[in-house]
Amino acid sequence: MRYLKHKIDRQSLERLYIAFIRPILEYGNIIWDNCTQEESDLIESVQQAAARIVTGLRKGTPRWKLYKELGWDSLQNRRQKNKLLFLHKTISGDIPNYIAADILSYTNTNDQYGLRKKREFKTPQCRTTAYKNSFIPHTLEKWNSLDGEVKNILSFTGFKRKLNEDISPCPVFFSTGSRKVNIIHCQLRNEASDLKDHLFCDHLSDSSICACGDPVEDNFHFFYVCPFYIYQRYELFRKISNFNNVNLDVLLQGCSDFNIDENTEIFTYVQQYIHETGRFL
Repeated sequence: MRYLKHKIDRQSLERLYIAFIRPILEYGNIIWDNCTQEESDLIESVQQAAARIVTGLRKGTPRWKLYKELGWDSLQNRRQKNKLLFLHKTISGDIPNYIAADILSYTNTNDQYGLRKKREFKTPQCRTTAYKNSFIPHTLEKWNSLDGEVKNILSFTGFKRKLNEDISPCPVFFSTGSRKVNIIHCQLRNEASDLKDHLFCDHLSDSSICACGDPVEDNFHFFYVCPFYIYQRYELFRKISNFNNVNLDVLLQGCSDFNIDENTEIFTYVQQYIHETGRFL
């Protein structure tokens, strides 16, 4: 992925990771999820490295910021959800009996209302932490902690969608433009670019002063104030004048009031501005 970082677009890099690398990191993950926190962090660091390659954000960028930018879930959360998904399949009869029998033996026999009533399991007694964190005890405990309404979702797709409600997918238009300028746009969006204020806040520069003399060279200064880019700025706002209520957030994040094509058009103009200023090139 590092070799291809500047050769293919963001969307292709993301697909490459999800299709070929993440499955290796997650092979049999519901079984070995009782690994130590140190081991979990080590595996997570591989995904973080992949996220930095896809986004172009620099090393040291917080994990939450990387995952929010991409709409990814942490590997640890995915393991927890995969356990619950496996148990849902078990209850629905989609898992072979020789596997399901051991799990279903913990079914709460007091539940007399079948699948359409709140489903509970008796968790086994655990003498050691290792056993408590192993697949069956930990999964049954996580299942019992779910809201009753969630446990009663019979559709596997509906259950999976409910578990993933906390994940916001990445907008398609975040992949707009040439790879190099797309990376700069992403860095501006996450306040991790080469603007002096971003470098200063990340302790990579001693000063936040712009070359024009303004004390703070941040996103607002770059897009709205800096006297070095008057002509380029005029062209940008002339091109986006057909769109209502365009502010800095729209230039960087897009707007839910606009459709994909409209957001893509705005992002194209913004990236033309970034390129024509020559500030990062």
